[in-house]
Amino acid sequence: MNGPPKTSYIKYSKRAFFTYSSKEVSTFQHGYLGIGPSYITGNFHLCYPTTEPLHLKRIEISFVGQESALIESTYSIRSHRKFSRGSFEVDGTLYASISYTLKATIISNKNVEKIVSVKCHINRWCLPMEALERPIVMKNPDHDKTKEYKVGDIIINCEWCMGDKISMFINLTSSKQNIKEVNIKEVNIKEVNIKEIRLNLLELQYVIKNNEIVTGHKLETTNVIIDKKKLSNLPHPSGNKYSFEVGMQIPSNNDTKFTPANIGTIRMLQHIKVVHRLKAHIKFDSEHLVFQGDIGIINSLTSKQIKEGMAKGYIYY
Repeated sequence: MNGPPKTSYIKYSKRAFFTYSSKEVSTFQHGYLGIGPSYITGNFHLCYPTTEPLHLKRIEISFVGQESALIESTYSIRSHRKFSRGSFEVDGTLYASISYTLKATIISNKNVEKIVSVKCHINRWCLPMEALERPIVMKNPDHDKTKEYKVGDIIINCEWCMGDKISMFINLTSSKQNIKEVNIKEVNIKEVNIKEIRLNLLELQYVIKNNEIVTGHKLETTNVIIDKKKLSNLPHPSGNKYSFEVGMQIPSNNDTKFTPANIGTIRMLQHIKVVHRLKAHIKFDSEHLVFQGDIGIINSLTSKQIKEGMAKGYIYY
């Protein structure tokens, strides 16, 4: 049977488990939440031998997260194997960065409860937006070091889709004397001797109370290291300025837990804040600089997927 792996279960039982609606799918969620109708569907199985009948009072199947729904049915199980099928309408305002679960509560005639729960990933989608560019300043938290070196404005897209490549144009300026000597093999640049550049893409999840952050969680999804060998391919410095382009790939939805969020359309939550942050670590001989800036990441479909989805009624016109 096609269902989530055992590692996806929060509470697991080999006699009670969930499966997907068919062999062709690998998720409980169907449709495109945010741009069309979406729902959650699957099967819940109970496997007890006829010699050990399970006398049930009721089974409660719940979709648990920021929003919740409850379906309740009563079963009288005497055969070797039974399963129940259920569906939930997905609220169009659901926020994709919250963890959701499907929970089955099995209540016997003697009011004894058994709970089985499994993670239920929710994807939110949006239609492509017109490509825009704007200067975003990558700030250094350590202001003392910025007196000597600074990274200028980095021109980047306002928002990217999952799987896109980010290109960053960094202008590194030394307030010391002009840069004159360059040894490409060792990347020894007089006064500006860069050893390594490390790029990180982070997701920060904050819990807010009375407009103050009370706790937070950091998820690091991508780590790109540009070492001496790669640095040797960068352009020569000009005077006391050193400009270069570096890039990284945003993971796709299929290979990461990273949460895309359309910052232009997702509603603001009272108690939860999600931030996507790009960090650049520039390492010199005896010191390093850290520059960071917040970016937007969206989850969009390709033109072909949009055309097919509209034809099938999966996407709102």
